[in-house]
Amino acid sequence: MGDSLSEKLSIKYLSEPLICKITKNLLEALAYSHSRDVVHKNINPDNILFDSKSTNAIVKLNNFGLDSEMEKQRSNIGTLQYLAPEVFKESYDDPASDMWSVGVLVYLMIIGKLPFISRNEEELSKKIAIGLLMPEDIIQLYTLEVKDFIKKLLVFDSTKRMTAIEALGHQWFSKFKEGDEPILLNEQEIKFIRDFYRRPKLEKAIFSFVTSQASSIDEEKEYMKLFKFFDTDKNGSISKQELIDGIKKIGFSNNKKIEKILNSIKIDEDCLIDFSEFLASISDWKSERNIKKIENVFLLCEENGKGYLSIKNIKVRIPGIPDAEWDRFFEKFDENKDNIISIDEFKQCFLNR
Repeated sequence: MGDSLSEKLSIKYLSEPLICKITKNLLEALAYSHSRDVVHKNINPDNILFDSKSTNAIVKLNNFGLDSEMEKQRSNIGTLQYLAPEVFKESYDDPASDMWSVGVLVYLMIIGKLPFISRNEEELSKKIAIGLLMPEDIIQLYTLEVKDFIKKLLVFDSTKRMTAIEALGHQWFSKFKEGDEPILLNEQEIKFIRDFYRRPKLEKAIFSFVTSQASSIDEEKEYMKLFKFFDTDKNGSISKQELIDGIKKIGFSNNKKIEKILNSIKIDEDCLIDFSEFLASISDWKSERNIKKIENVFLLCEENGKGYLSIKNIKVRIPGIPDAEWDRFFEKFDENKDNIISIDEFKQCFLNR
């Protein structure tokens, strides 16, 4: 079994295609249960589970119909945030109350915070009665369809809310096709991007060279989805603005930590990032898998099996770098000043992040 939605939201940033897929799975489960007059009554991120850690994981809905548990949860303001307005006054047996909770969840996944935040039930009820206000600076990063979808679920009058079957027919679900969702991007990978672009041009080129030589077909196929997600003009490269916009869209625009990281990413305005560079920038070069890549590329490039790299045989594989940058590279990583790079010195280039 994989993570709960609560765990996933705490460490990952979800793209709209993936949010769409998660929501569709959830609605399919609710359409089935509602057709048999079973209301969940307690939909929140802790009760939404993934059947594996795969990017293709199926959503499973846990803990149906816990009436006694719900009575306990009434005192828990965290759970109250997901309850429909009628639940504060009436019974829990209306499927429409589940649909309100779905609207809250989609809002949370898209916007990054709950639509109605309060310290107690009375205050929460008043805010819900006023109605939903969407932050336009964030929602503009997403499709008009998801905005309409949320609005048709977070309706105060329960009789006017979409049912699970009606929601499954919403145009949002025709916006994306199977395979559109890229893999998830987490905060650490965004930090890797920041750190990568703090490096000199030569070091970035070496990282990209290793990536191009040693990445597996499956790895490239998986990350190509993410690359295409960023490459909005479909020209085969990512501009600085596409990178920033894509990170905001995958993550939460109101997340102060992410905003701080984004503001510190130093990329030239005219820089165009190809796939190898992009994959190099988000890689954890201290991982065992990537250290193995570094070692394999070193063996591929070493000087006639002698166990070292000379400046001459590195230069021929990474052209276009001024001599002054090569001099600085050897000054930094050629620790014993013998004008050759050993495998340990080569690995240090990647580990010194």
